[in-house]
Amino acid sequence: MAVCDTYIDDINNAYEDGLFSLGLAQPHVTWLMNNYSSWSSFNLTMRTHLVLAIANLEDCCKYLLWGSRSLNTPARIPYYLRNCVGGDIDMDAILSAMVVADGGQLQYFIGIVDAYRQSIWNKPFNEEFFAALARGFEQWE
Repeated sequence: MAVCDTYIDDINNAYEDGLFSLGLAQPHVTWLMNNYSSWSSFNLTMRTHLVLAIANLEDCCKYLLWGSRSLNTPARIPYYLRNCVGGDIDMDAILSAMVVADGGQLQYFIGIVDAYRQSIWNKPFNEEFFAALARGFEQWE
């Protein structure tokens, strides 16, 4: 999971950089909005604000889309979502996790199992269902 840890750090940093770039763009956008009525006198100051606003918004979008301003950087968020989030939980995964679990984790797990067992102790018992379930394990004998 080292790649996933690196990518989540990269995603976090990209959002921080994107927010910073957006912060750089906002004063220019505000200036443009406050002074848009002077479009007829499209002077150097307005051009400068327009260029800086667009450039900083472009940087913000690049950080959020690619994780950096470089187009050569792999898309961190799609990779992270595809490879690092969720995953299948099956019996092999559970047993593998239990083999490497520490004592506190095992104690917590057994506590949960015992609490479930105690919660159903006085519930009605469906003999046919559990007999059929037990027959499914007959291959172990």
